[in-house]
Amino acid sequence: LAQNNESKQIDTYISAIYDDLVNRMLLRLTGNKTIDLILSENVHQAKEKGIKFDVDYQLFNGVLDVTDPDLSVILGNMCDNAVKAAEHSAKKEISLSFYSFNPYYCIVELKNSCDSEPIMKDGIPVASTIIEGHGYGVQNIIATVKKYGSECRFFYDAGQKIFTMKVLLPCVDNRNEV
Repeated sequence: LAQNNESKQIDTYISAIYDDLVNRMLLRLTGNKTIDLILSENVHQAKEKGIKFDVDYQLFNGVLDVTDPDLSVILGNMCDNAVKAAEHSAKKEISLSFYSFNPYYCIVELKNSCDSEPIMKDGIPVASTIIEGHGYGVQNIIATVKKYGSECRFFYDAGQKIFTMKVLLPCVDNRNEV
């Protein structure tokens, strides 16, 4: 094409390859484009680090009633922290589940392997160091979740070496929409 000076066809060809590449990189894990975009990046990052990352999306009664920017803060920070902890663990596993709690709320539960018990203050994990803007992820998650009148809980199972974070988020029932 280049030898025949067919620049429009070259542009079309490059665009098609780029679109195909992007489509292969974007995993369709939940059916929610925002969540899939956030998770795709984290699943790929985990895979590069040898971490198994499972996602289970079971929101049968509705959809999360959270803005896209807030979903990015919540899920992005949850996943970033999980990947960092799992990377330094022996098991190297992460599981993320979305399930309905009742018609109005859903639970997002993230479990990751974590060989050493996190430092907790008042039931909230704290970073051992806050350097150059790092170490604020959990605080950002909590603040964002509170905007919705919701909450999050943190647990560590020393026997299993598993850290768990559960976030309660509002849902909208869309089963009766036409």
